[in-house]
Amino acid sequence: MEDINNAVPVLQLKKLTAGYGNAFRLKDITLTIRQGDFTGIIGPNGAGKTTLLKCIAGDLPACAEAFQLAGKPFNRMHLKERARHMAVVTQKNDIGFITVEDYVMMGRLPYRSLLSGLSCVENKQLAEKYMKKSGVWAYRHQAVNELSGGEQQLVAITRALVQEPDLLLLDEPTAHLDIAHQVQILDFIQQLNEELNLAVLMVVHDLNLAAEYCTQLLLMQNGEVCAEGTPGEVLTRHQVKEAYKTDVTITENPLSGRPFVFPVSRNATNNRNTKKKIPHQTENKTIYEKITAH
Repeated sequence: MEDINNAVPVLQLKKLTAGYGNAFRLKDITLTIRQGDFTGIIGPNGAGKTTLLKCIAGDLPACAEAFQLAGKPFNRMHLKERARHMAVVTQKNDIGFITVEDYVMMGRLPYRSLLSGLSCVENKQLAEKYMKKSGVWAYRHQAVNELSGGEQQLVAITRALVQEPDLLLLDEPTAHLDIAHQVQILDFIQQLNEELNLAVLMVVHDLNLAAEYCTQLLLMQNGEVCAEGTPGEVLTRHQVKEAYKTDVTITENPLSGRPFVFPVSRNATNNRNTKKKIPHQTENKTIYEKITAH
């Protein structure tokens, strides 16, 4: 991780446009990410979340009035230079039969020169440091494909950390994981964000996880940003209903103070419209008491 003047954004996009031929397109995306930001990209399926991440990662061509990484024009940076500033963790990591330690060490590739390999003492020490930090040190001699989904995701994040980036891009890091592994992964990312002042840009489907962990949210719809700001500013009933075309009710998590989104079923909507009481309905005060009692 290189020292960057905090006045210089880690990532800056201005009026970015991209797409797939004559099909789906991103339209005029403007975004600024600074060190220490934890930004979540949310929105319905097909909104353009992953497409935007691919553009930022350099995997999809894009046009923009400005596209800068660490204060430098993105299209003038060679791949190794980009990888020293930005690391990417995708949904699926086709790792194959390779040990955890060897896979994590691959994160040092952007720093390898013709005269040095990956096995120098400094590289090994750095890999050990982050494997211990993420909790995968105990698995270092195991093949990655023998680990559980949650463990594999931690290994992928550890490899990204060994790149020592300024910006960490994550595409749904908690997809297909149970709630325990979701919390474990996001707690770790939040810890990195706070301790290393690491900028994080994460695509996430679960609105409540986004609200709980992110400091800023970007709500996308049809290839455009339709709302941005803090979780409280973005996750309003009107904006969520407009973007997702479904009714919700939003309350406050009594422990964190963050927004919490409840889906509203058709039956609940009909009952509300007819003022029919739902069987076994519990008052909000009782819910609060139950949560705070544990």
